[in-house]
Amino acid sequence: MIALLDAHDASRRELHLLIKGMGYDVRAHSSADALARDQRATHARWLVLNGWHDVAALAVLCELRKTGWLGKAAVIAGEQADASQRLAMLDCDVYFLSHPATTQNLSQLFKS
Repeated sequence: MIALLDAHDASRRELHLLIKGMGYDVRAHSSADALARDQRATHARWLVLNGWHDVAALAVLCELRKTGWLGKAAVIAGEQADASQRLAMLDCDVYFLSHPATTQNLSQLFKS
């Protein structure tokens, strides 16, 4: 299962359909609070964060780690060199993708 966090309705729906079309079960959320309330999110193999600044991504990942989540994270954003060093301290696999995400780059990523 893939958990998706994107505050923007249109892009969240687009990514949801893209990932679902790849054959994955997707749980899409518009806020970190909604994601945190979803008990299934702690079992997601991947968390995809779209449109989040590095600080927000760090906070969401920290909260999920506290619940016992052990998955990988994909942050779809611009340049995040600073964030990658901080996110690496969370002891999880974090990957950065440039916007917009495509079927090809998501497919390669989910296979890793």
